Amino acid sequence: ELYFHYGIGPKVMLSPISYGEKDPIVEFAKTLQKSKDPEDWKLAKKLQPKMRTFALVVDRADEEKGPRWFDFGKNVYQSLLTLAADEEVGDFTDIMEGRDMKIDVVKGANYNETSVMPGMKITPLSKDQKQLEKWLNEQPELESNYKKYSFEEIKGFLEKWLNPETATDEETSGPVKNNAFEVKDHKPST
Repeated sequence: ELYFHYGIGPKVMLSPISYGEKDPIVEFAKTLQKSKDPEDWKLAKKLQPKMRTFALVVDRADEEKGPRWFDFGKNVYQSLLTLAADEEVGDFTDIMEGRDMKIDVVKGANYNETSVMPGMKITPLSKDQKQLEKWLNEQPELESNYKKYSFEEIKGFLEKWLNPETATDEETSGPVKNNAFEVKDHKPST
Protein backbone atom coordinates (compact mmCIF):
# COMPACT_ATOMS: atom_id res chain seq x y z
CA GLU A 1 0.00 0.00 0.00
CA LEU A 2 1.30 3.43 -0.99
CA TYR A 3 -0.38 6.81 -0.67
CA PHE A 4 -0.39 9.50 -3.36
CA HIS A 5 -1.37 13.12 -3.86
CA TYR A 6 -2.85 14.02 -7.24
CA GLY A 7 -2.76 17.49 -8.75
CA ILE A 8 -0.74 19.22 -6.01
CA GLY A 9 2.73 19.86 -7.37
CA PRO A 10 3.75 17.05 -9.72
CA LYS A 11 0.81 15.27 -11.38
CA VAL A 12 1.29 12.24 -9.11
CA MET A 13 3.31 12.58 -5.91
CA LEU A 14 4.14 9.84 -3.42
CA SER A 15 3.14 10.90 0.10
CA PRO A 16 5.85 10.53 2.76
CA ILE A 17 3.31 8.73 4.99
CA SER A 18 3.91 5.78 2.64
CA TYR A 19 7.29 5.29 4.29
CA GLY A 20 6.42 6.46 7.82
CA GLU A 21 7.44 10.11 7.54
CA LYS A 22 5.50 13.34 8.08
CA ASP A 23 3.68 14.83 5.12
CA PRO A 24 3.08 18.62 5.23
CA ILE A 25 -0.10 18.24 3.17
CA VAL A 26 -1.53 15.75 5.67
CA GLU A 27 -0.44 17.96 8.57
CA PHE A 28 -2.19 20.95 6.99
CA ALA A 29 -5.34 18.86 6.39
CA LYS A 30 -5.36 17.94 10.09
CA THR A 31 -5.41 21.62 11.05
CA LEU A 32 -8.31 22.19 8.67
CA GLN A 33 -10.24 19.32 10.27
CA LYS A 34 -10.16 21.17 13.60
CA SER A 35 -12.28 23.89 12.02
CA LYS A 36 -16.05 24.18 12.23
CA ASP A 37 -16.16 25.66 8.72
CA PRO A 38 -17.59 23.11 6.21
CA GLU A 39 -15.36 24.56 3.47
CA ASP A 40 -12.25 23.78 5.55
CA TRP A 41 -13.53 20.20 5.97
CA LYS A 42 -14.06 19.85 2.21
CA LEU A 43 -10.55 21.10 1.52
CA ALA A 44 -9.10 18.78 4.19
CA LYS A 45 -10.79 15.81 2.53
CA LYS A 46 -9.47 16.84 -0.89
CA LEU A 47 -5.93 17.08 0.51
CA GLN A 48 -5.87 13.57 2.00
CA PRO A 49 -3.62 11.22 0.01
CA LYS A 50 -5.26 8.38 -1.89
CA MET A 51 -4.23 4.79 -1.31
CA ARG A 52 -3.04 2.63 -4.19
CA THR A 53 -2.26 -1.03 -3.65
CA PHE A 54 0.43 -2.85 -5.59
CA ALA A 55 1.03 -6.51 -6.35
CA LEU A 56 3.77 -8.21 -8.29
CA VAL A 57 2.28 -10.05 -11.25
CA VAL A 58 3.45 -12.00 -14.25
CA ASP A 59 1.39 -11.19 -17.32
CA ARG A 60 0.71 -14.55 -18.99
CA ALA A 61 0.52 -12.80 -22.37
CA ASP A 62 3.93 -11.18 -21.83
CA GLU A 63 5.86 -13.53 -19.50
CA GLU A 64 9.29 -12.63 -20.91
CA LYS A 65 9.09 -9.29 -19.08
CA GLY A 66 8.97 -11.17 -15.77
CA PRO A 67 7.36 -9.83 -12.59
CA ARG A 68 5.93 -6.32 -12.87
CA TRP A 69 4.02 -4.11 -10.50
CA PHE A 70 0.27 -3.90 -11.02
CA ASP A 71 -1.44 -1.09 -9.13
CA PHE A 72 -5.08 -0.86 -8.27
CA GLY A 73 -7.47 1.13 -6.15
CA LYS A 74 -9.76 0.37 -3.26
CA ASN A 75 -12.44 -1.54 -5.19
CA VAL A 76 -10.05 -4.06 -6.75
CA TYR A 77 -8.25 -4.38 -3.42
CA GLN A 78 -11.54 -5.20 -1.68
CA SER A 79 -12.42 -7.70 -4.43
CA LEU A 80 -9.08 -9.46 -3.93
CA LEU A 81 -9.62 -9.59 -0.16
CA THR A 82 -13.07 -11.12 -0.71
CA LEU A 83 -11.58 -13.73 -3.05
CA ALA A 84 -8.81 -14.49 -0.53
CA ALA A 85 -11.45 -15.24 2.12
CA ASP A 86 -13.41 -17.54 -0.22
CA GLU A 87 -12.55 -21.18 0.59
CA GLU A 88 -13.63 -22.30 -2.89
CA VAL A 89 -11.03 -20.02 -4.51
CA GLY A 90 -8.25 -20.96 -2.09
CA ASP A 91 -4.89 -19.20 -1.92
CA PHE A 92 -4.65 -17.74 -5.41
CA THR A 93 -1.22 -16.29 -4.52
CA ASP A 94 0.38 -19.74 -4.02
CA ILE A 95 3.18 -19.99 -6.61
CA MET A 96 2.63 -23.72 -7.18
CA GLU A 97 -1.11 -24.21 -6.62
CA GLY A 98 -2.53 -20.75 -7.14
CA ARG A 99 -4.83 -19.40 -9.79
CA ASP A 100 -4.26 -16.97 -12.60
CA MET A 101 -6.38 -13.85 -12.27
CA LYS A 102 -8.39 -12.45 -15.15
CA ILE A 103 -8.19 -8.66 -15.20
CA ASP A 104 -10.72 -6.66 -17.18
CA VAL A 105 -10.13 -2.93 -17.68
CA VAL A 106 -12.84 -0.76 -19.21
CA LYS A 107 -11.66 2.72 -20.14
CA GLY A 108 -13.85 5.49 -18.79
CA ALA A 109 -14.04 9.23 -19.32
CA ASN A 110 -12.49 10.10 -15.94
CA TYR A 111 -10.97 6.81 -14.82
CA ASN A 112 -10.73 3.16 -15.83
CA GLU A 113 -13.03 0.57 -14.30
CA THR A 114 -11.05 -2.56 -13.34
CA SER A 115 -12.39 -5.93 -12.23
CA VAL A 116 -10.63 -9.17 -11.32
CA MET A 117 -11.82 -12.77 -11.33
CA PRO A 118 -9.91 -15.95 -10.56
CA GLY A 119 -9.26 -18.42 -13.34
CA MET A 120 -10.87 -21.84 -12.91
CA LYS A 121 -7.69 -23.89 -13.31
CA ILE A 122 -5.01 -24.19 -10.65
CA THR A 123 -1.64 -23.42 -12.26
CA PRO A 124 1.94 -22.99 -11.08
CA LEU A 125 3.59 -19.62 -11.60
CA SER A 126 6.05 -21.46 -13.88
CA LYS A 127 6.80 -25.10 -14.66
CA ASP A 128 10.43 -24.15 -15.35
CA GLN A 129 12.31 -24.24 -12.01
CA LYS A 130 15.06 -21.86 -13.22
CA GLN A 131 12.48 -19.36 -14.46
CA LEU A 132 10.60 -19.60 -11.17
CA GLU A 133 13.77 -18.97 -9.14
CA LYS A 134 14.69 -16.03 -11.37
CA TRP A 135 11.25 -14.45 -10.94
CA LEU A 136 11.36 -14.93 -7.17
CA ASN A 137 14.90 -13.55 -6.82
CA GLU A 138 14.84 -10.69 -9.34
CA GLN A 139 11.81 -8.68 -8.37
CA PRO A 140 11.69 -4.99 -9.28
CA GLU A 141 11.81 -2.43 -6.48
CA LEU A 142 8.56 -0.46 -6.29
CA GLU A 143 9.63 2.72 -4.47
CA SER A 144 12.33 3.47 -7.04
CA ASN A 145 9.53 4.25 -9.53
CA TYR A 146 8.57 7.37 -7.58
CA LYS A 147 10.60 10.43 -6.68
CA LYS A 148 10.90 10.98 -2.96
CA TYR A 149 10.33 14.68 -2.23
CA SER A 150 11.53 16.36 0.97
CA PHE A 151 9.13 17.85 3.52
CA GLU A 152 10.12 21.35 2.37
CA GLU A 153 9.62 20.54 -1.33
CA ILE A 154 6.13 19.17 -0.67
CA LYS A 155 5.31 22.16 1.53
CA GLY A 156 6.34 24.42 -1.36
CA PHE A 157 4.06 22.52 -3.78
CA LEU A 158 1.17 22.93 -1.34
CA GLU A 159 1.80 26.65 -0.86
CA LYS A 160 1.84 27.18 -4.63
CA TRP A 161 -1.38 25.18 -5.01
CA LEU A 162 -3.08 27.14 -2.23
CA ASN A 163 -1.85 30.48 -3.59
CA PRO A 164 -2.03 30.10 -7.37
CA GLU A 165 -1.54 33.81 -8.04
CA THR A 166 2.07 33.45 -6.83
CA ALA A 167 2.78 30.42 -9.04
CA THR A 168 3.12 29.99 -12.77
CA ASP A 169 0.42 28.09 -14.69
CA GLU A 170 2.62 24.97 -14.74
CA GLU A 171 3.04 24.91 -10.95
CA THR A 172 -0.60 24.89 -9.87
CA SER A 173 -3.63 22.88 -10.73
CA GLY A 174 -6.63 24.23 -8.93
CA PRO A 175 -8.52 27.03 -7.33
CA VAL A 176 -8.99 27.29 -3.60
CA LYS A 177 -11.79 29.07 -1.74
CA ASN A 178 -9.40 31.47 -0.02
CA ASN A 179 -6.20 32.48 -1.79
CA ALA A 180 -4.83 33.93 1.45
CA PHE A 181 -4.05 30.47 2.88
CA GLU A 182 -0.48 29.84 3.88
CA VAL A 183 0.63 26.51 5.22
CA LYS A 184 2.65 27.94 8.10
CA ASP A 185 0.15 30.60 9.16
CA HIS A 186 -3.27 29.14 8.36
CA LYS A 187 -5.57 28.96 11.35
CA PRO A 188 -8.79 27.00 10.80
CA SER A 189 -12.09 28.79 11.31
CA THR A 190 -13.71 28.19 14.68
